[in-house]
Amino acid sequence: LVGRPEDVLPPLLGTGSWLVTQHEATSEELRADAQLRAALLGGNVVWRYCWGHTLFHLDDLAFGADLRDMPDVYTQFKNRVEPELACPVNQVPPTFCGRPKLESRIGIRETLPALERGSLP
Repeated sequence: LVGRPEDVLPPLLGTGSWLVTQHEATSEELRADAQLRAALLGGNVVWRYCWGHTLFHLDDLAFGADLRDMPDVYTQFKNRVEPELACPVNQVPPTFCGRPKLESRIGIRETLPALERGSLP
């Protein structure tokens, strides 16, 4: 399909359809999102967002929810999040490079259960 989402998607999404999309962050993407929502208004489409644009989940970043305190300079950002990378998944070490580490805001995320061989169709 070629075209703007607000023109192309509404005819494809009937009543009771689900639209799963990534949560957007930039003004251009948010504007496109708003235009699509307006085009689908009254269409009884279930709209669900997920976060998936970044290495870190938005909730795991050590910044305020609005990200206003996130550094604009990559090196400063890296220095704030790098200690979180120096550990196995779901384990946060108490120190980093021999220095005590501030309490982590990273939580343990649910994962899919281990599946038995042959349990999927």
